[in-house]
Amino acid sequence: TNHQIGETYANPSSLFEINNMTGAYLINNAPNYYWLAYDISIDATAGNFVDANCYKIDLTGPPIFPDSLLTDPKLVIIENTLPTNLTIGLGGDFTSITEAIQSLENQSISSPMILELLSTYNATNEIFPIYIPFINGSSQNNIITIRPAIDAHDISFISDTTILVFHNSTFLTIDGRPDGIIEENKLSFINTSTNSSTVLFYDGAQFNSIMYCNILGSDTSSTDGVVSFKPYNNTNNTLANCLIANYNNNLPSFGIKIFNDYQSGQGGSHQTVINCEIKNFKKAGIEIHIADNSSLIGNIIHNEFEVPSNSLSGINCYASYVKISGNKIYDLISSELNSNEVYGIKIPRAWGG
Repeated sequence: TNHQIGETYANPSSLFEINNMTGAYLINNAPNYYWLAYDISIDATAGNFVDANCYKIDLTGPPIFPDSLLTDPKLVIIENTLPTNLTIGLGGDFTSITEAIQSLENQSISSPMILELLSTYNATNEIFPIYIPFINGSSQNNIITIRPAIDAHDISFISDTTILVFHNSTFLTIDGRPDGIIEENKLSFINTSTNSSTVLFYDGAQFNSIMYCNILGSDTSSTDGVVSFKPYNNTNNTLANCLIANYNNNLPSFGIKIFNDYQSGQGGSHQTVINCEIKNFKKAGIEIHIADNSSLIGNIIHNEFEVPSNSLSGINCYASYVKISGNKIYDLISSELNSNEVYGIKIPRAWGG
């Protein structure tokens, strides 16, 4: 990086050549790395793109073309002060959430970010699952928010696999309210499969939130819920004002399954489920394991029909120091004639902290 190769180009807008690739800059039979450096104009604004691609390499003999050409710009300029709004949809800054997240992942943010889904956004452009990774710079002051635009229509994400995966992500909020103010659930996440969660938090997901969304699923396994929290070190994540329910005629075992690994010493804690409606499940609306110091507040938990279950609960709590307050639990009826295990809230004696 100490020597410039080729001349400087002012405001390139099409193909340009970098010459003088002499032997001094080539290492035979070994990888060669070159960096393209930019001077950013003082007139650049947030949302402008800065990018270039390698089109062709001319040495001795026939020209060499890269295996693939990334034709769309991927690097975007962001502000350092006020929240930065980027748009997703036809005519926006990105065409998919995945593309927008990958752009942020390649840089460090220094301000709050809003990724707004336009009325032209099409969820079929996504590849599922949508992975939410760690974004450098995200913090309590630099929260990343994904939400519909004020004029967006109902948006449904539908797949036969998990829709959202929060993996080592921090301080990211998915808000189903248009413009973040109109209290309507405009975002729906739907998994039609019977063997995977619709939303998954795992491996270091911390301080993330999903609010005002519909989350529907069909996971019939005994290990997962429509929304699942898994090891390790998942802490301080929140579900608020969401509908969490079954999809079609399939009956998930759990609405929400919060499970952490006590043996590893890396179990998560301080999860919050507040003001959600959780309905139509076979075993429990919420089952929580090991996630101590969590809060289950103001939720409505119920079934709309009888379910075939030998053990049915609104809340199963296998954790200590959990705040359970103001939940409304009703219409839990088992169609199993021999079943006598129906509970509103079930707290085994060993977990009564």
